[in-house]
Amino acid sequence: MRLIYDRRGVAGEMLLTIYRLVIVAMIAFFVLGVSAFVYDYYLDVRDIEARILTKKVVNCLAPEGVLDLSRFEGKEDKILDFCGIRNVERFYVKVDVSDGEKLAVWTFQQGDSGIEWIKKLFENPANVKNLEKYNLGFDSKHYSINVLKTNGEKIKSVLDIEVFVGHEF
Repeated sequence: MRLIYDRRGVAGEMLLTIYRLVIVAMIAFFVLGVSAFVYDYYLDVRDIEARILTKKVVNCLAPEGVLDLSRFEGKEDKILDFCGIRNVERFYVKVDVSDGEKLAVWTFQQGDSGIEWIKKLFENPANVKNLEKYNLGFDSKHYSINVLKTNGEKIKSVLDIEVFVGHEF
């Protein structure tokens, strides 16, 4: 038995298939184009990173509110490494510990100290408009702690910490 096709019907069906493929492709490009605009945004989390880093450093330095200076002898410039924080090239941390009379008991810093000038640049509102994505994440806190001296004496102190988080570009 031999099947005979109506060639005009087959040609018409092929023509409709081409139109269907073109319509499906247009819909796919529209969906991809709209999703590219909707999902293409910049999310800045540097301030949150600075807060998290501040909390982590303070918990490392003074667990339960007591800072034992003997743990950090010779490690004042590597305190982030001591606290287990890696990739410190984006961070700058400065910690000042002083007694109640604002006399410095202990000071340390680690990271790119040149990053602080960027904060001063952004304090001028005229500079901010075009450079916003290069702004620093910043956090500054004051904590009341006790410092345990090498002779075992505890003194009430204040821990001031500043954290800068640089851009990731």
